[in-house]
Amino acid sequence: MAVAPQEPQFVESPAPKGLGGVFGKKHHAEDLAKARAAFDSAHAAWRQEAAKVPGLQLAQMQEHQKLESERVGKLAACKAAYDAECAERQRTVDEANAKLDKLIADLEAHDEVAVQEYVAMVLGNSVYPDHFPVIHDFEFSPELKEVSLTVSLPGPSTLSGIKE
Repeated sequence: MAVAPQEPQFVESPAPKGLGGVFGKKHHAEDLAKARAAFDSAHAAWRQEAAKVPGLQLAQMQEHQKLESERVGKLAACKAAYDAECAERQRTVDEANAKLDKLIADLEAHDEVAVQEYVAMVLGNSVYPDHFPVIHDFEFSPELKEVSLTVSLPGPSTLSGIKE
């Protein structure tokens, strides 16, 4: 914030004393007049500079308000974008949870498609070593509420007998 420079102060030199007071009055008066003229000139310059301060402060306040308005606008735009991203993430989570809830409900009802989907997920997430190929096949009987699982493993002769 713009501030006025410090106001100059006039400091009168002390009057000479003793013999200087008797013989130096004229010289002191001249020095005092020069000092007063210099002070008046400095004070006038100070008044001119001080008069500019309110205008500078107004310009600074207007610039600040403009920048603050731009900042608030950008903040509002960023918040709106963030809120939209949050809403999209929440929508995605809600959809995934709804699918999971439906799968759980269908499993409890012994729905054939749900059971097949679940068994396929479990078998698909089973991890075996690369050199140990495993093939799964399954079938669900809704009447018996039973899963038949066939697993094809490599024969002992195809496996390496060397431990690592």
